[in-house]
Amino acid sequence: MKVKVAVLIVVLAVIFLFYLSTFPFSLTKPKHEIVVLGLDGATWNVITPLIEKVKMPNLAKMIDNGAYGNITSIDHLDSTIAWTVALTGVEEDKNGITNRFSSDLKVDTIWGILQKNNKSVVATYWPFEEEKLHPQTKTIEGLLLLNNPVFEFVRKAYYFVTITIPTSKTDKDLIYDFYMLDYKLREYSFLREKYAPDVFAIRFEEPERLQSYFWMYMNPHDFNFVDEDKQKKYGSVIEMYYENFDKFLGKLMEQKDATIMVVSNYGFKSSSSPSVVDTILINKILEAAGFLSFDYRGDADISASKAYITEEGLHEDLVVFINPKFNEGNKIKADVARMLSNVVMQKNQKKIFKVIDGGENRLILERDVDYKIDSDDNIIIQDKTYPIKEFLFRRIISGQHDKTGVIILYGKGIDSYIELEDATIYDVAPTLLQLNGLQTPANMKGNVLEDALLFPV
Repeated sequence: MKVKVAVLIVVLAVIFLFYLSTFPFSLTKPKHEIVVLGLDGATWNVITPLIEKVKMPNLAKMIDNGAYGNITSIDHLDSTIAWTVALTGVEEDKNGITNRFSSDLKVDTIWGILQKNNKSVVATYWPFEEEKLHPQTKTIEGLLLLNNPVFEFVRKAYYFVTITIPTSKTDKDLIYDFYMLDYKLREYSFLREKYAPDVFAIRFEEPERLQSYFWMYMNPHDFNFVDEDKQKKYGSVIEMYYENFDKFLGKLMEQKDATIMVVSNYGFKSSSSPSVVDTILINKILEAAGFLSFDYRGDADISASKAYITEEGLHEDLVVFINPKFNEGNKIKADVARMLSNVVMQKNQKKIFKVIDGGENRLILERDVDYKIDSDDNIIIQDKTYPIKEFLFRRIISGQHDKTGVIILYGKGIDSYIELEDATIYDVAPTLLQLNGLQTPANMKGNVLEDALLFPV
């Protein structure tokens, strides 16, 4: 018996050592690295109270030992357009992105400029450029699993259970936003180890969604009526996300030769007129028409679906992507366009969508019905009738975009105790170029945030 126990201990020790050897999250690097963290909608309206409560100690340290301030966004407070302006430094009417579905930039993003100057870049979850930079990141989930099967299996199993148990879509989406924060941080560590880039940039879209839907529960005093039970349930979720993000910042700050930039595309505030919005679940329409299947967490199973959207979202217009492997001769695209063009409400026979060709393997949907829908109506899809409530997700939008966002710089090459004044979203690209020893191109509107920088970097 003792021998068996000893053998078991040895085997477990070997497995544990193997586990440690495959752990992808070492943060030691011998060279200067620039890390850009884009937070959709990050706002001082959340950050400042959390710092005062000592709930974001790492961000507080960055502010105390770096440069920080407001950053003014563009008038068109659309996430994709604002980020594209930030990453090109060029006005939207000159960079080619006049709507969030455009895909052909007239100018290089900061990532393209850096690569042309022999800087290695990993950039994930940013508009337009990610697939050009690292197409292999699409398979990162599988690579993470292979790299550390035990660790990934346990985490996957945990989130599988927590996401599938709730019956409410609100709760499923909420848990999934926290899952994506967890996943992106592990993805960052894995890709950083794999590529050792000069610049690593990762974008977090989750604050945008959380603040849009849960703002009234965080700040009930700003609204005439807030459901007390929901306020107790959801009142802390926005702050919890920021607090979890702060823990990751603590790991980054252990990198002695890194420069860290935290920046938002715009800020957030209480909505002056909260609105009830009926989101039409387009992926469920695609499922009913036989073009899509869902995975275990209730998201589109992209690899097995002929057509899908990646966000049900807040936007009036959405993009439907056609899976190229099913789309021989653009047949599926034409079939999907025809189907969606003929989806109607039963009572008034009003079409729900206007379908526009969005280029190769894409369709753009413009919504033709109001944002408040009669939940007792029916929807007709391919001559079959369904209760519309099966395809609706009703939410109250209580947070709204604000033109004033957040910018914080910390680490190597950054001065201390600096409060930035008059920073704009156009200054992001020139400042990143300067941190990489490069000059600002003539077509960029912004300026280097010189007050924040020590020279030479």
